[in-house]
Amino acid sequence: MTLVRNPNYFGTPAKLDYINIKFVPDPEAGLAALQAGDVQLMVNLAESDIPTVQGLESQGIQLRVDATPDFEHLFFNLGTVAGVDGAGISDVDGFCPFKDPNVRKAIAMGIDRLSFIKNYLQVEDAAFIASLWPNSYWYNTALEPYPYDPEQANALLDEAGYPVGSDGIRAGTCDGQEVRFSLGIETTTAQRRVDNVLTIQSDLKQIGIDIIPNHLPAGTFFGSYTDGADMPRGNFDMAVYTTGFYPDPDSSDSFGCDDVPSAANTAGSNNYHICDPELDAMFLEALKSADPATRKAVYDEIQQYMFDNVIIIPLYARANIFAYSDTLVFPPSSGYANAFWSAEDFDIK
Repeated sequence: MTLVRNPNYFGTPAKLDYINIKFVPDPEAGLAALQAGDVQLMVNLAESDIPTVQGLESQGIQLRVDATPDFEHLFFNLGTVAGVDGAGISDVDGFCPFKDPNVRKAIAMGIDRLSFIKNYLQVEDAAFIASLWPNSYWYNTALEPYPYDPEQANALLDEAGYPVGSDGIRAGTCDGQEVRFSLGIETTTAQRRVDNVLTIQSDLKQIGIDIIPNHLPAGTFFGSYTDGADMPRGNFDMAVYTTGFYPDPDSSDSFGCDDVPSAANTAGSNNYHICDPELDAMFLEALKSADPATRKAVYDEIQQYMFDNVIIIPLYARANIFAYSDTLVFPPSSGYANAFWSAEDFDIK
């Protein structure tokens, strides 16, 4: 994609005649292109790439890290074909035991997220978060992330009625149907997500949950209902990706009953397939005022509710990580504005 300078722009003309954007299959390919001198800027790198980029400084490659309100998260397919009072109807049911918040809590406590952050990502503990909207005014700082506690996780699953079988995998009965905790996690092919899932798979094996990774190209993973993508169609158990809700915190279209995708609602954007009237009501309440302090109080309640019910599992707060050639004049960026908000100021030394 080539972006050319607009000669009719009302302000100061862009410094470059054009910017050529190259599309690559994954961050690893982009970093290789940067090292080869084929590009001057690589975006969307992973935290685990930071040491690699730092090691390229002698080759004229620079690093920039901007904290963001984005977060990598693991979440559950909470869809039901019954819906709730006729709303939020999914095409398929999610894994039945996920209806129990204690099962979801066990999974949260069965993943050693903090060790992954410190040892693999090699970033600070501040990336270990409990809810939505990290690194922002809206984050509920009163919440402490669920700790890694496999003993408590095992106890919760035992109490929920899913003992470990002779094969080491938990199984039991949910709503009269036999269920087995052999579950898929769907995500992209990016290396950071391969590593995410390998860690989750290893940790959850210790509490009797078998994980089957399903890595898809990003274009397929993030496809629409009409594309036949698994997330909007509800054809998954759990999934992992990065999201964020800013600069305005409203995320009702991601969690609302009216936004559950289905054959009757193909444009729905609620990939969690959750329909919770109490949560809907809180999101609506937050939209009744334009006063930030008033809204903040409601969003704190929303986060507490989502935390208590383990609606999602935040894995870690993401950063925008850029690698760029020292031949590029790369203007200031931020976690909110990303890299291209002032692309007219890009220049070549």
